[in-house]
Amino acid sequence: MLKYTKVPFDNNENEKAYMLGLRAGDFYSKWDHNLIVIGTTTTKNELIELFQQTFSPFGQVIVRKRKQTYKSKTIFQIYCYLDKTFKFLVEKPLCIPKWILKNKNYFLAFLGGYTDCEGCFFANKNVNCNTFSFGLSISSGDYKILLQAQHKLLEFGFNFTFRLKTLKGTLTQFGRICKDIYELKLLRKKQIIPFFILMVPFLRHEEKINKANVITTQLNEETKLKQIKHEKSLENIKKYQKNYRQLNKARLNELNKKWVKKWRKENYERIKIYSKKYYFKNKSKFRKYRLRYYVANHAKILRQKKVYYQSNKGLMKQKAEEHRIMKDLLMKRQSNEK
Repeated sequence: MLKYTKVPFDNNENEKAYMLGLRAGDFYSKWDHNLIVIGTTTTKNELIELFQQTFSPFGQVIVRKRKQTYKSKTIFQIYCYLDKTFKFLVEKPLCIPKWILKNKNYFLAFLGGYTDCEGCFFANKNVNCNTFSFGLSISSGDYKILLQAQHKLLEFGFNFTFRLKTLKGTLTQFGRICKDIYELKLLRKKQIIPFFILMVPFLRHEEKINKANVITTQLNEETKLKQIKHEKSLENIKKYQKNYRQLNKARLNELNKKWVKKWRKENYERIKIYSKKYYFKNKSKFRKYRLRYYVANHAKILRQKKVYYQSNKGLMKQKAEEHRIMKDLLMKRQSNEK
């Protein structure tokens, strides 16, 4: 224990929040004399790299193989001896601390550590059709932590569903479950891409980062394809509407022409006879209509003149006065001559 150097904690709040997230997940921690031991067991190399990345700057990371195997995979035990300043990792957090909930970056760092342990990025094929459902699920027995995370993520605009996944005492391939297991799940495609973009910088598990990136690229491609299809469908609809209108007009014109031609053919003789009879019987009516037309036209001309007189009243008055004066002069001359 003493041959390895132990570096004290540098009081980095983001790092502390991430470590607490790991401790709330699968990691264990305890006192060993004056030092603190933190460790976990795994079958994945990505978790070993994560452990070394987080704790190697503060102490020596030890990796040991176990005799036991899980599904023909070797189980590794990883642990590290740390300084006293890491005493905040001894007690497992049953809820998210208040100082983490107050700050967005601290909360995302804590959630990043928690998802590196308990999270799962999935892409399931739908049974009825050839489509996939993408999402993230975080399942554990920590009821308070998951509930607090759901409420905090709602503030950021992400609607995670919270449910009881498995009851206490149910039999599994690992044995009976000791406590109820709850699940946080995100399935909405519109919210998955922004959440993954927000969350990936706080993750350190390479497998989960790669899965998140693959899901985001796949969803972006799907959205692009949908937009292209939508644009094409709109163009087709507009073209169809134009063609339909033109065809409809042409059809109506053709129908009207055909109907008129048929009606004329059927009633040609009758129309001819009727028009002649009507004209000879009602000559006076035709004349009356003509007179009315002339009267109306004459009235229109008079109205136009009236408008002209009203608009030029001053000029008309001057002309009338001049005309009157000229008349008076002519009358005087005639009287003088006599």
